Amino acid sequence: MIINDLSEYYDILSASSEDEISKFGYETVAADYEIVLDESGDLLSINNFVDLEGKSIKKEFQMPIRMKKSGIAASPVCDNFNYILGVGINSKNGAKVQDTTDKKFLVAKDLHSRLFKNAVSNEAKAIVSFFETWEVENAWSNGIVAASFNEKNKFTGTIVFRLDGEKQYFHEIPEIVSIWEEENKKNNKETSQVLGQCAITGAIDSPIALLHPQLFGVKGAQATGAALVCFNKDSDLSYGFKQSMNAQVSEDIAFKYTTVLNKLIKSQDNRLYIGDDTLVFWASTDNNAYVNIFKGLFDLPDENDKEKRVDRVTEEHIKTILGNGIEGVPINSEFNPNTNFHILGISPNAGRISIRFYYKDTFKLIVDRIKQHYDDIKIDGKWKNIKAYWLLDATKSSKSSEKINPLLGGALIQSIIFGKMYPQVIFNNVIRLSKVDGVSQARASLIKGYINRKNRMLKEEKENINMTLNEQSTNEAYVLGRTFAILEKAQKDSQGGDVNATIKDKYFAAASSNPSLAFPNLIKLAQHHFAKLGKDGNTYLERLFGDVLTAFGSDSFPNSLNLEEQGRFIIGYYQQNKSLYTKKEKKEEA
Repeated sequence: MIINDLSEYYDILSASSEDEISKFGYETVAADYEIVLDESGDLLSINNFVDLEGKSIKKEFQMPIRMKKSGIAASPVCDNFNYILGVGINSKNGAKVQDTTDKKFLVAKDLHSRLFKNAVSNEAKAIVSFFETWEVENAWSNGIVAASFNEKNKFTGTIVFRLDGEKQYFHEIPEIVSIWEEENKKNNKETSQVLGQCAITGAIDSPIALLHPQLFGVKGAQATGAALVCFNKDSDLSYGFKQSMNAQVSEDIAFKYTTVLNKLIKSQDNRLYIGDDTLVFWASTDNNAYVNIFKGLFDLPDENDKEKRVDRVTEEHIKTILGNGIEGVPINSEFNPNTNFHILGISPNAGRISIRFYYKDTFKLIVDRIKQHYDDIKIDGKWKNIKAYWLLDATKSSKSSEKINPLLGGALIQSIIFGKMYPQVIFNNVIRLSKVDGVSQARASLIKGYINRKNRMLKEEKENINMTLNEQSTNEAYVLGRTFAILEKAQKDSQGGDVNATIKDKYFAAASSNPSLAFPNLIKLAQHHFAKLGKDGNTYLERLFGDVLTAFGSDSFPNSLNLEEQGRFIIGYYQQNKSLYTKKEKKEEA
């Protein structure tokens, strides 16, 4: 299903006039330098590509698939400095030194001589002449090489060629392209002449891909590329088939799905990193509105972050969805909420790519589930700090170097997109960390979301947690959390706000787990704090303390609280704390 949907998306993009995507047998190559030759093949200049501000950039080109493979292998008119000039930088004894690599240069020389010796275009003649006359042993003493090599240009990256005075690059010259394509076809016939039925299209007698193209840019995967489909262990093989013949996919389908997936992974519009997972997404259309809205919902726009600002229309759509769901977005000929939307979660696994999850449904359903997620976790009436990756940060301690569990990102995203329960392990982590590391907005949001979603899905007759302080709540754990916040505020105020360690540092974990052990001592301490506050004419906290205990409605404190009750305690503490300090800030402003 995944390969089929990716292949269909490739067809959509290739038919679009606005999207550039490689056609079959071609690839997108990011080049760093251009070498300019004259018609005699003499080197005139080596120029790195730069933007308008003079900063080095990579320039993308479409060209036939290069002939690079494992080992030493050259490619026509587009390669690195080792092959083109026979120069490079090596590390010896801890220092980087200039080096020559004539072995690779000779491989490139033989390739260009063989391919273009009978060609008639000026560019083909120039490249053959260049390789015939270039002297590797004198490369570093060449004036142009010496002048071009500096701290900014270390001769690392990919090179393309251009004739002096011409705009077209060598890989754009029809004769060179034609020869290149024919050589690729010849190489393909030599490596794979197996015909079979494609498992995706069902077409019979299709050339089957023995090796699928590599994927690049997956977070944590090998920089040299990783495969989505591959077989390299005997235990994976069956019926005598080798490698990808065990999952027969035609060469054109293998090209389509890897080409479009590489494009999605590379695109900042179609990709998000959540924990260790790479999330890619697309709609079954070439209209980018769906992708912009989806990403905007997951990566909520920040007015102060210019790089993450979205266009005005998308911003309005996001605000509407957060308020009323997809029903508030106007439907027109260019936007249909019933359009299929695809979300693929992938992660690295040595030289392979693992599928965390794949989900396809109508854009309407997916967007409404994201809105439900925000409704579940929203607290304080704010959206700040509740982006998916910020929520994941709440599952690790700020006081240690521990890393986020790599499985949590995918689990959280699946809960949001599939509309499932939030992972129990996230809830457990947040409860534990709130006791020892503090109660942040993100942690409070996760606790609120977990409890409310659990109540709704299991249809439990329990009190939901409000977005802001609920002064009418009689839930014991919630009221005890409020009480603790009042006692802590009383301690701080009685000592002028300058307290090295509050009751939270010593009693919070015990109070939230075993109230009967902690609260009698806390109330005794509180009498001294209230007495001091009374002398200063501040009796508001004491009155509030009395009102909250009245809401508690019990003569004794519970011996223990289960995890969910501990969560309610933490939320009660958090919301009461916010309320106390918000009132203080408003009073100071007045």
